[in-house]
Amino acid sequence: MEPVLSREFAAALVDLAEQCACPISLSQAEACRQYTELLLTWNLRVNLTRITAPEDLLAKHLLDAIIPTRWLPVRGRALDLGSGAGVPAIPIQIVRPELHFTLLERLRKKVSFLKVCIAQLELKNAGVVQSRWQDYAAAAAHERFDLITARALKPSPELLTRVSATRLGAGGRFALWAGPTGSEADFRKLPGPASSLKLRSIHDYRLPYQAGIRRLVVWEKLGAAGCYTG
Repeated sequence: MEPVLSREFAAALVDLAEQCACPISLSQAEACRQYTELLLTWNLRVNLTRITAPEDLLAKHLLDAIIPTRWLPVRGRALDLGSGAGVPAIPIQIVRPELHFTLLERLRKKVSFLKVCIAQLELKNAGVVQSRWQDYAAAAAHERFDLITARALKPSPELLTRVSATRLGAGGRFALWAGPTGSEADFRKLPGPASSLKLRSIHDYRLPYQAGIRRLVVWEKLGAAGCYTG
């Protein structure tokens, strides 16, 4: 039997998002509910997530993606690295439909899941590319993004420097979902001395249902003249 979430799930998401100062519409919450049902259904045969309780899905998947949209661009081209089960890209795409998202995932089964989600939810500004981030960063292309997001990948100087050098446009932002630890000095040094990224902001936020504190770290890419753009 396929998992079914009650319509109260969507209503709870609307209420919680309002409490977290990131209001969404009931139709957006309903789309998030449909996405979560797809996630649970596919999870029965494909290992996508260990989070299955409704409260944990609301807090650790949906709101952990939606709350940080307060500090992200509302439009432009976005690249999500290591999309996996679709968090944060799919919830963000639902509540920020003017962003054009490319979801990057290396595993074929997860790519298939992401394509089904995009089709069934009719996310017209989202697409999926199957690739490792290293190969994608190295591939010759003229496409540059205004926003790069990373939640599932371990941050490293190589990751931030290589991807931002080839795929992030001048003035673009690299947003990292991080835990509550790490100092501002650590995040300033993380991209490495060869990177054109400069730390822009660090935002702490608390998830409901005692799910803990999370942190969004945002860097901005220096413009061609070496000045901070924004």
